[in-house]
Amino acid sequence: MSTKTKKSHKLNKKELTDSESSSDSENELNKNNSSKDFSIPFLLQESEEWLIEPFQNKKVNLNQLQQTHTFKENFYDNESCYHISVFCDENDEYYLFSILDDTDDENDEILIQKHSFNKSELFRIPRDDIKVSFIRNLFCMSYSDQDLLTTHDDLFKNVEMSYDIDEEELDEILKMEEYFNKKQYKIGVMYIGEGQTTSKQYLSNTESSQDFEDFLEILGDKIELHDWDKFTGGLDTLENTSGEHSIYTKYEDFEIMFHISTWLPFNPKDPEQVLRKKHLGNDLVVVVFVDGDTKFDPKTFLSHQLHLIIAIQPVIHEKKKKYRVEISRKNYVKEFEPYLPSPSLFEPEDLRNFLITKAIKGERVVSTSGKFLQRYLTMRKEVLTQIFTGEVDY
Repeated sequence: MSTKTKKSHKLNKKELTDSESSSDSENELNKNNSSKDFSIPFLLQESEEWLIEPFQNKKVNLNQLQQTHTFKENFYDNESCYHISVFCDENDEYYLFSILDDTDDENDEILIQKHSFNKSELFRIPRDDIKVSFIRNLFCMSYSDQDLLTTHDDLFKNVEMSYDIDEEELDEILKMEEYFNKKQYKIGVMYIGEGQTTSKQYLSNTESSQDFEDFLEILGDKIELHDWDKFTGGLDTLENTSGEHSIYTKYEDFEIMFHISTWLPFNPKDPEQVLRKKHLGNDLVVVVFVDGDTKFDPKTFLSHQLHLIIAIQPVIHEKKKKYRVEISRKNYVKEFEPYLPSPSLFEPEDLRNFLITKAIKGERVVSTSGKFLQRYLTMRKEVLTQIFTGEVDY
């Protein structure tokens, strides 16, 4: 007679370790977050230089990334379009007018984009509204380009005009107009352990935690850098001098490469970790993963480029794992959507959408602030001046 034996499953050492680690991690999160008030900022240290974004009782609007490609869509490489470079003596400024005079336009309007030192504007002029000069009217002639510009603004009554504009110069206009519409972004991600308060400590981390690894999976895919053939975000894909792996993702029609602090090369002989700071210190936006309850002070991570910090902390709220999010920005960077909700807690599936939208929109806003805005305005002036004169007016 055979006897049935009851099978039992004995956990091996690895399964025990993983199980205990997961349980310990959740217990620790429960213990650390049981008395927290999630309706007020907690993770970041405010200062005169760095402002903390308030929580707001508003719906989180993620529809923030619409692109405007007016010049590319309407005027660039369009045989029905022509361009006029203009010098206005009255204000000593150079302009470029891109004009689409389409006779098939059902509204009988002329589409014009005006590029000036400060901005580009799109407007339409109905043909019936064009103020034809007295002489041309006298001889029953159609309107001239001078009439067209004067109809738009009397400032252009007496200007010098040039039609000598080549493809390379139009390419420069395209670059100028695409400045705020780029499709590729690099974002830093820095791990901060419990009790760490200095840049040397942040950049010296070679190990992290399971919570951090879980967070990275939310952001995107882990990729091998060697022979990587998509957007690199400045990372080396030939000799692994930037590490062996990184996190990459596509969001809508954007490409994003994340610079992961613990995956960038560590040099035990360099307390400053220059190789790591080369990437993280040149990112306009850095995500700070706070693995503990030590507040992060943005002043402790010195960088001329860094302007926006998104702080993330894993928490257990209502028996579910969520992510606390707080944001700090340089004091001259204006507030922008999407705003943080109150309480600022996100489910894992919602976190990625908010974080990427905020980071991309943040980099755009930073690009119109402080020294970045001045660089952009200088570029516009040089391009428009050179098209008319053939020389750069510094």
